[in-house]
Amino acid sequence: MSLYNSFRQIYAVAYRRYIIHRRSQSLILWSCIITILSSITALSFHLKSLLNDNIIYNPLTFHNFHINSNPTIAFIANPEIFQLNITKEMINDIIEICNKDLNTIPNISYFYSQEKFNNWVYDLNTNETKSNINLIFGLHFHNNTKDSHISLTYLYNNTLKTDKLVFSQVLRILHKRMNRNNKSDFLYNVQHLTSHITNELISSFIPFVVTFGLINICVLYVTQAIEDVSSEKRPYMTLCSLKLTNYWIGGFLVDFFEWTVIVFLFWIIYIIFKTPLFYNNLVSSFLVLVLSGPGFILTSYCISFIFKSPETGANYAIFILLLLFGVFTVSDLTPNKNFNKILSVVGKLYPPANLCFILTDFGNNSFERSSFLTFPVSIAFLSLFLWFIEWTVTFTEENSTVSEFQKYSKLFKETKIQPVDPESVKFMEDEVNFNSTKTHNLTQIHHNSIMNDNIYALKIKRVSRLYFSNFKPVPAVNDLSLCVKKGSTFGLLGANGSGKTTLMKMILNRIPVSAGKIEIDGVISYCPQFDDHLSPELTALENLKFYGTIFGLSDSEIQDRSNFLIDSLDLRQHSNKPVKVMSGGTQRKVSVAVAFLSNSNIIILDEPTSSLDSTARSHVHKLIHSQKGQKTFVLCTHLLNEVDLLCDEITIMINGSICAFGSPRLLTGKFGMNWKIDVHLQSNSEDDKMKLHNYMINHIPACVLVSDRQKTQVYNVPVSSYSLHDVFRVMNQAKIEIPTINHFTCVSSTLETVFIEILIKSNQMHYYT
Repeated sequence: MSLYNSFRQIYAVAYRRYIIHRRSQSLILWSCIITILSSITALSFHLKSLLNDNIIYNPLTFHNFHINSNPTIAFIANPEIFQLNITKEMINDIIEICNKDLNTIPNISYFYSQEKFNNWVYDLNTNETKSNINLIFGLHFHNNTKDSHISLTYLYNNTLKTDKLVFSQVLRILHKRMNRNNKSDFLYNVQHLTSHITNELISSFIPFVVTFGLINICVLYVTQAIEDVSSEKRPYMTLCSLKLTNYWIGGFLVDFFEWTVIVFLFWIIYIIFKTPLFYNNLVSSFLVLVLSGPGFILTSYCISFIFKSPETGANYAIFILLLLFGVFTVSDLTPNKNFNKILSVVGKLYPPANLCFILTDFGNNSFERSSFLTFPVSIAFLSLFLWFIEWTVTFTEENSTVSEFQKYSKLFKETKIQPVDPESVKFMEDEVNFNSTKTHNLTQIHHNSIMNDNIYALKIKRVSRLYFSNFKPVPAVNDLSLCVKKGSTFGLLGANGSGKTTLMKMILNRIPVSAGKIEIDGVISYCPQFDDHLSPELTALENLKFYGTIFGLSDSEIQDRSNFLIDSLDLRQHSNKPVKVMSGGTQRKVSVAVAFLSNSNIIILDEPTSSLDSTARSHVHKLIHSQKGQKTFVLCTHLLNEVDLLCDEITIMINGSICAFGSPRLLTGKFGMNWKIDVHLQSNSEDDKMKLHNYMINHIPACVLVSDRQKTQVYNVPVSSYSLHDVFRVMNQAKIEIPTINHFTCVSSTLETVFIEILIKSNQMHYYT
């Protein structure tokens, strides 16, 4: 594929994805609501933090002891420690701090032991005479270690619960001691410290809340990916020559654009409210949010392969994303440090966890520019993982069916039915295999290959396909061979479950063959049985433009052919309506139009007129007739009058095998039970009708009058009693003897009758080879 065509396909996918998202307002609205709620939660945490910062707290100083006179501080130490300069300096510091707070110099009491201090305090509190001494607290200087370090023990009145007050004054002493050249004071407050810790905890939650909100945006990407992958949409696109790489790139470009717009709007909100996490890292925070987008999107694509329903799958996918996010972000809580390191490293490859790690670094002021390198690494890893999933799905499908077939080859031979018309079936099989060699690989499909002769557009050589139903092997297609001539219209008939759909899927390379080979001379376009391949959000013209671009048509070709098909199928008044608001019949006409849009030389039509009225059906018939001889048609339908009208040759399938093959006229002649004779008279005279009836009874005694209409009588004659030659001889003589006969026609049974008769005969044969 040329680079230009690749760009065109990427454009087509992006065009489709953009329209779908633009018209899927409820889904986008729901994702935005969840993200907004998460943002509001994060902002509420930030506002709570601001309110805590704005509360004025009174520091704990000597004023809080509520002593009006004679403040006293006791110091306990042995004489040697009292002589140390550090002890003297600290005593002077606390006297200075107390004087600063109370504007008075406190009384100082010195004790050489803890016991003497305790006795003094006891006497002070038991003395019946009211003492003027107001003891604030005591400080015990001691050295219990081998080095020269001094330890402090503060003593306080437990009854009055002044421990925090005393502790705050000790901290002020130590602060002054360690900052001799700094005139600042350490104004300690429990409430202020608690508020600060609360703010830190609140800030640590913001990265989690922001990431949670962004994960919910992934609903957009997961839903669309599941819708395409699990339905007929993407397989049909690939059938139309869309490359999977172009599919993912086109969708990614639109998804990433939307991601950038959404995160920009919410980043602006955080900046307006001056959330420190973003406000203090203005450019870096925006880049991180934008660069994390590809990882979120690719992760959504990978998860989409797990689910089959976009409605429930999207919810489960978001749950899985959140669950993995929780696993990687709580890695620090596990007791195994080695396991923590592994989770941390792997978590950087998981975009939500990596984003949360980086936002947390912003909050801790520990962000490094090298963290940006995690984004390309994550994108490369997820891209390779997505490719691996695609390859695994394809490889598993292709190889499992071949290996399983080898185990059940005997079952295929045992259940192979004998054809009702063995001569015609054998003739066709000989035609198919005439140019085959014994060296063909029976598991290889040749598409767009040039066959050895130019007569056939399609050759199917001994193809089989194994299915499993309730874990039991079922030969869906059993050693089937057929060929379709170029420029012909070929009918594929069979009851439900006969293997027609399976055969068409193998022709289209939708599923691999278990055995055999399919040769196609040209390019195929396809009208599926159902209209699931259409994008319901797109209009008829938009669907045609999308598929026309994938087919490789120019814009002018797409416009000309679309207008022709719209007019030919009487779709003009519905051309600008979304497919989802159309009736079933109108959707069917859009599907037919898509199949006729491309330059393909083979068109496969699966029940193309099943839901159409007679007028719309005639439009489709005219379209087929207009290109008959130019294109090869394979028609699968239950409308046998349609087959009789359109098809040159037909084949009837039963239990995955061909039961009969030939033109409609040949099969009706061979398997019809009756000749149908229509005699048209010049008048409606009863005498003329009686003459005709008496003639028929005398010359063809086995005939039966089945219809007596105005100027027309219809007779059935058993095929077993008279040959077609005998019937014509008798009727030509009737025209001579009865001059009032205007003309007559003689045909075999209807194709519908023949079809039923062949099915009955096949069931009656009741044996297998």
